[in-house]
Amino acid sequence: MRALTITALALSAVGCASSDELRFTSTLDAEVNGLRLTANGLDAVAAMAGTTCTIDTNWGCPVADADLPTEAERIVDLFEGTTVATTDDGVHIIRDSEWIKSEDMSLPNVQMAGADTGGLVTVAGTETDCAFRQGQASVAVDGALCADGMTYSFDREGGRVFAAGNGQVFVVSAEGSTQISDAHDLASFDAASDALFVSSAGGFEVSRMAVDGSVAWTHTVEGPVVSLAARGTLGQALVLTEGNDGYGRLERLDGADGDRLAFSRIPTFDRQLEVSENGAKVAMITPSEVHFYEMDAGIEALPVDETPVTCIVPTQTRRVTD
Repeated sequence: MRALTITALALSAVGCASSDELRFTSTLDAEVNGLRLTANGLDAVAAMAGTTCTIDTNWGCPVADADLPTEAERIVDLFEGTTVATTDDGVHIIRDSEWIKSEDMSLPNVQMAGADTGGLVTVAGTETDCAFRQGQASVAVDGALCADGMTYSFDREGGRVFAAGNGQVFVVSAEGSTQISDAHDLASFDAASDALFVSSAGGFEVSRMAVDGSVAWTHTVEGPVVSLAARGTLGQALVLTEGNDGYGRLERLDGADGDRLAFSRIPTFDRQLEVSENGAKVAMITPSEVHFYEMDAGIEALPVDETPVTCIVPTQTRRVTD
């Protein structure tokens, strides 16, 4: 593992939110290749510096690591203590920071992989030979699903994958793939409504779309959309836009009708959103670091443990507590 410098910054150093519901906690000063939060958001798993690390999100600090077989590891899913990672060799499983070699899946060109109670779901291949796999079953799907620029959202309960990118949105299952939009390239599955929040990067509209492609509502935001995500299982959408003042703007929308519930200003807009299942923790991923925030609107407060953690690399870190 290569040495890293991990720094948690004070809130005053990165700007202030416009609402009290979003509170900065720490920064991981590292380039990551995939990051997923635990269900309660207190930890995250990230691929960085050629290894896979468990991150304490209150301190921005790596507390454990597991080294996979190549330097190209990427974190693609985290479910009930099971981390799913990919490398050039295929799919790998990590539990309790230990690589379970016996569960490796040799599979070239993995585009997406996710875990559910029945095992693994994958999308793998190329534009000329793309397949969806669920357990031992495999079905050919539209080659656009394996094209560069696609992102994926997973419905664990329904065993469906939603792929978005290049101006297209697809729903994928054991029955095959269906294109449901030719006007969006961002999508996040909302388990509360069994629907998708969709938008287009650089556009000014966010919609809730059913899996048949019908639109329930459309909300107009004030700046170009950068990223969006369902807020865990709470039936809300989080939309990050570029503000006209040079700051980022995070809007929280009601998933039922698209009404804006609140917004927060953040220092920059060049970030991708990752949200914990309980909706309490928001990770904002930039090309060189990850910022962690708590969002306490409509949920019980996260437990606070002020005991400093033991980092596995030298750090200069301080958790923000007020």
